[in-house]
Amino acid sequence: MVSLVKADFAPAIKFTNGWLSGKQSTGPRKRIYSMRKKSKAILPFEGISKSEEDFNRLGMKVGNVPEVWEDGMRTDPAPANYEWWYFDAHLDDGSTLVVVFFPKPMAPMRKGLAPMINIEFDRPDGTSYKRDIKFQPEEFSAASDKCDVNIAHNYFRGNLEHYDIHVKDENIDITLEVTRTTESWRGDTGHQFFGEKRDVFGAWLVPVPQGRVKAQIAYKGKDEVLEGSCYHDHNWGNVNMMEVRNHWYWARTELGPYTVVIADMVAHENYGYASTFNFFLARDGKTVADDRDKVDGYRSQPRMQTDFGKPMSDNLKYVYGNLEDEVSYILTLKRENTISALDLLSKAIHNRYILSIFKLFTGLNSAYYRLTGEARLDVFNKGKLIESHISDKAVWELMFFGDPIGKK
Repeated sequence: MVSLVKADFAPAIKFTNGWLSGKQSTGPRKRIYSMRKKSKAILPFEGISKSEEDFNRLGMKVGNVPEVWEDGMRTDPAPANYEWWYFDAHLDDGSTLVVVFFPKPMAPMRKGLAPMINIEFDRPDGTSYKRDIKFQPEEFSAASDKCDVNIAHNYFRGNLEHYDIHVKDENIDITLEVTRTTESWRGDTGHQFFGEKRDVFGAWLVPVPQGRVKAQIAYKGKDEVLEGSCYHDHNWGNVNMMEVRNHWYWARTELGPYTVVIADMVAHENYGYASTFNFFLARDGKTVADDRDKVDGYRSQPRMQTDFGKPMSDNLKYVYGNLEDEVSYILTLKRENTISALDLLSKAIHNRYILSIFKLFTGLNSAYYRLTGEARLDVFNKGKLIESHISDKAVWELMFFGDPIGKK
């Protein structure tokens, strides 16, 4: 059997009311800042729905394979809903690229259209181009039967298997051709409902867990054609996430024949800081593990960040199944660099005085960190290590919507 405790993790410690107590945990597994421990929820909390009734109500086929229409627009932008289509790529020259289409900014929550496109282009020499491009409401349109999102002359279009994305401003011109190489995935219904009435929700779909991209990029007088691996997901909901979530870690990585996507989510204080996971593992393009009930999450002791004062664990570990199972997996992430650190509210509210008043009266205090580092996947057969794969191209994020757990 293999111990879950590695030298780069803190000693086994119990998670108590959001803080580390130092008390040694007991049981067959040593827990490392385990978010699986929950305090009692004040409001009803559930994981991603698996019920057949919800599948039928949402018009979805039972299972984890989405249909083309599910990547179409899913919300009415008039109320205080949210939605976005996300794309990222690791290009073969060492560059990374992120493109996100929004009907409206993620924060602060607002009614009505306010279209925006986010671009983050980071080069291996350390230079980067980052911008939020804002548009008028009449410049936005989107189909509901497929992914066909248009913001002015820019577009994000596709059918789960292939996507075409184009973004251009006065500084950069990006055209992307995406081909899916790993089957599209939805974790059960993809919907997580909140509260007694289950009338508010957040949803997540991964049309392209892994793909190949051909990127034509014109930037600073240089035209390039680059290729690389890529990812696309789609998020939407009808609730202000700052009212239902405290924070999350999200990661995706490619290791040999495997593709891994993980969402490690911790609820708002009103839901007792309850935790839930989404976990996707594919081999050679086919899903092999995605039962979130078999996942345990572990974190090294967090360190408070200089930027925005949030706690961050440099090392994350996710264990799928038990070492006694026919097949089990351990995914380990080790942070090496923070490539972005942002206050989402300050991006939307530029006046410092108004920003401080807004935070004071709403209690909102968001921060976003985009991280890169090493990923390792260990595969076991009845406790015996049979495969190990390491990648230095892992990317993940830490998103905080409010104060750290336990802060008074």
